[in-house]
Amino acid sequence: MEEKNYIQATQDYLHAQRVLQQYGDLPSFQGIKADCEFILKELKMELKEPAKELCLEFLSCAEKRLSEQLVMLKDQIEQRDIIEFVDLGCSGFLSDLCLVVASFHDMFINRVNNSDDVEYSEIFENFGAVELDSFVKCKVDSEQDVGDTSILVQALDRFIDE
Repeated sequence: MEEKNYIQATQDYLHAQRVLQQYGDLPSFQGIKADCEFILKELKMELKEPAKELCLEFLSCAEKRLSEQLVMLKDQIEQRDIIEFVDLGCSGFLSDLCLVVASFHDMFINRVNNSDDVEYSEIFENFGAVELDSFVKCKVDSEQDVGDTSILVQALDRFIDE
């Protein structure tokens, strides 16, 4: 922030969000969480660039990070059993996707004017949910020969609940 490197500040905030979301209620993290929220408010006030351009940069960085997770997840289709695979997808990719959506809302939804032609209902369509669904389907198809349908049902329940 002091160096006016707002893109880096935004990326650092995204990385910190995952930890703070999980541990932010613990007394030792409450100060850090409050500091991050204060810095985010400062960032919002200091932005001189058009919010739409920052929004697109934010989405580009998020899409890159989520794409990397999808590549890693695809590599794990054959390596993990179905329960581990679904857990990995839910705790990794889906968790980070939720953080991106929440961070996007916190940082941009109220900043972009209604006159801008950004369609928010469609903005996250290309963030890999289709690929994750495809990977899970592929994994389920490969596990059907195992014969224990209760494990498949348990894995699908976990996936659907997320």
